Amino acid sequence: MVLVVLLSVTRAQGGPSNTAHVHRDPLGVPHITAESEEVAWYALGYEQARDGLLFLQYACRAARGQLASLRGASGVESDLAVKILRSHLGTHNLSNSDLQALFAPNSPAIQANFYANCVAFAKGANAYRNLVQNATASTLTQEGRMHAWLSSTYWPGLGQGTANSLAWVYN
Repeated sequence: MVLVVLLSVTRAQGGPSNTAHVHRDPLGVPHITAESEEVAWYALGYEQARDGLLFLQYACRAARGQLASLRGASGVESDLAVKILRSHLGTHNLSNSDLQALFAPNSPAIQANFYANCVAFAKGANAYRNLVQNATASTLTQEGRMHAWLSSTYWPGLGQGTANSLAWVYN
């Protein structure tokens, strides 16, 4: 199966305006061919979100120190550890340029555009997340099925798949 991700459609969402070709092998592993490295990372983020949107969102919450909002008391220890580490490292109030400098490669084995690639990956993942968020809960599309499943599995009876019932996934 060959999927073509037309990234020019996502330019309004901050994505690159080139095209990436995504081929999934028989095991479902995506193989990406793109016109630029940025487009490849964007497509990788998009495909990663297609395969594991909840995992990515959960990992983002963990990295921000916000697991208690999902797990209750069992997430507090992790949240405290993240907040203490951020405070210790002094990274809690860094600007984007400070973060870019912090993550700048200090080894010739790491490419100079590492930060830009991470940003492109995040934009791709966010583009897919937005697609699911704005989908109509239905069985007609993969995104609609995901939206319907999230609504019925995690928040049954909270509003027929409204974005409010899925707020933790979309924030």
